[in-house]
Amino acid sequence: MSVLLICSLSLAVGGGTVFAQAPSTPIAATQPASQPDAGPPVPDPAVPPPAKPKPDVLVFMNGDRLTGKLERAVGANVVFNSDMAGELTIPFSKVRELQSGSEFVALRKGKAGETKVAGTGDVSFAEGTVTLKKGTAPAQTLPESELGFLIDVPSYSREVDHRASLRQGWTGFRDRGTYSRPRDRE
Repeated sequence: MSVLLICSLSLAVGGGTVFAQAPSTPIAATQPASQPDAGPPVPDPAVPPPAKPKPDVLVFMNGDRLTGKLERAVGANVVFNSDMAGELTIPFSKVRELQSGSEFVALRKGKAGETKVAGTGDVSFAEGTVTLKKGTAPAQTLPESELGFLIDVPSYSREVDHRASLRQGWTGFRDRGTYSRPRDRE
């Protein structure tokens, strides 16, 4: 609702000081005819609300299930974050099945400094094989023994595939034309 307020102030200058006097007539409020009061916006019933992402599911060899979020995998271990149990590092040998709806990048084991991307997509793990499926493309599989890292796509883009600028990550400040290192703020 938009309201147009009309008011006037009469100013008088006396001895170098400015005084404001309220008008003797009441303030008039009008609403333009072109914008009727519609109230709060009503969601369109034809458009469904955005769906919450499904939690990732990890099934242990004994059949126990754990829901939460797959964080990453490093070598023979998977890091899984659950609301109930917190962050857990679990060996792949104790995992029967893993399903994640988030996109990850799988990197093969190799020499230090080498990046060998094995695939990108939604992750599933069963019977010792990591499977990555992206859209309608064919699924990419990788034996668990060849998996070096499993990293979520935003982290991979930021940490591995990103071209750093000269001052990226700089937390210092500029002082009189010279750069200084950050000071403790405690």
